[in-house]
Amino acid sequence: MTPASPRRRLALVAVATTALGACTSLLAPRRIDVPVERLQAALAQRFPIVRRIADGVDLTIAVPRLTLQPETNRVVVECEASGGERLFGRPLAGVVAVSHGLLFDASDNSIKPFEVRVERARFDGLPAALERAVDRLARPLVELWLARQPLYVLSARDLDRLAAARAVPGPINVTASGLAIELLPR
Repeated sequence: MTPASPRRRLALVAVATTALGACTSLLAPRRIDVPVERLQAALAQRFPIVRRIADGVDLTIAVPRLTLQPETNRVVVECEASGGERLFGRPLAGVVAVSHGLLFDASDNSIKPFEVRVERARFDGLPAALERAVDRLARPLVELWLARQPLYVLSARDLDRLAAARAVPGPINVTASGLAIELLPR
């Protein structure tokens, strides 16, 4: 057996490096899965939200509960809402439910809501006319507050997986068990 020429060795190294790179890309993850439990825990850390909706009326939005809607590729966040003593003469208590789609925001590596819609805003014990007034005041503010809140921020592990795969987050799909973030080549 004759020793390989330097040129031939260099060619073999190049072929081996290319083959290894191809194998690595085949083994790299094609998506990042975020389970609903992790989403719920991340969401809970961002609450309560307390904001003034009218002179002397503070609205508190707390205890978020996340529901996944794979069929529409949206999530629903339902929260307890409370506040109101001065304006209405008694405390307000109710439920606000907001649905939205999801987008990746590269500026802070987060998944944020888009197309936010208040699906339900109901307050216990209010006459219908007063409930409509509260709904008119609270609805645009709730949409605005929740639209700014990230649902999830990618973890260091998620970012390491992106780097290893030489990928960037792509479309986000809502599944029955959480989110599936597709990875696109960088």
